[in-house]
Amino acid sequence: MRELNEQEILEWIRTQGNRSFKYRINAQALGVLSLLGAGLLGVALLAWVAGYFDRDVVFAGIIVLVALNLFIWTRIVMSMWFVSRHVVGLSDTELLLVRGYKATLIPLALIRSSSLGWNEDDRGGLLTSLPLNVDGRSFNIRLVTLYYSLEQFPLFLGGLLEHVSDNALHPKDNV
Repeated sequence: MRELNEQEILEWIRTQGNRSFKYRINAQALGVLSLLGAGLLGVALLAWVAGYFDRDVVFAGIIVLVALNLFIWTRIVMSMWFVSRHVVGLSDTELLLVRGYKATLIPLALIRSSSLGWNEDDRGGLLTSLPLNVDGRSFNIRLVTLYYSLEQFPLFLGGLLEHVSDNALHPKDNV
């Protein structure tokens, strides 16, 4: 394994035969989420202006809805930040994991079926990821979430698992 800087990442991605997979934002889910928060806040503000309800109760509701909107917008910004800074790459011999301006290049020869931490007991609710343990280091390759997904993740996952299956009967693996 080795760490790459920004220039080395660009060279690796531009190399013939290497394939990079970007993340794409799920704009529909994020749009519905933001509209839901804004709509609820609008209803609370209308209740405040109309004055039909106790002002203290409406004010408390508005505070809760403002906090909910802050959470929603934080989620939107963090999802956009993640999508803009992460890339996954795959070649015939290496796996590339990009985080911002730094990356880790993992030789596929080091990845065994025992390296994959995908276990039915470890499933997340709205997040599907591929935990990977190689040489004492842990990585978490995010595949699909409610807010973003890896472009062509079946192709990426198939390519990675194909390599792992080629080496499945390695003596180091626990069968």
